[in-house]
Amino acid sequence: MVQHYGSILSTAQQDENVDYSTTAQRELAIKEDTTAFIRAAQDLSSLIRELQELWLFGGLDTLTDPADEEANKAKALGLAALVEVLAMNMPVPHELEGKNGDR
Repeated sequence: MVQHYGSILSTAQQDENVDYSTTAQRELAIKEDTTAFIRAAQDLSSLIRELQELWLFGGLDTLTDPADEEANKAKALGLAALVEVLAMNMPVPHELEGKNGDR
């Protein structure tokens, strides 16, 4: 963004030639740099908004305590163990018995 802004200012300050073609070239260069500057500002604004949404709604979790992470990991491991026990003890549905050749 700074580069585009500097380019706009340097193009606008040139006063060497004042013929029609030079003025038209400068006008085009200023319009192009202004468009690029605005686009860069819009992209930056979109990025800032996405980061705010991630941070506010839980996707970007920068404020967690390491102890909380360990507790969540322990809960996840406990839940995985329970699911594994249930999977081992669960009877096979009748429609799956003949297809897999199991049981």
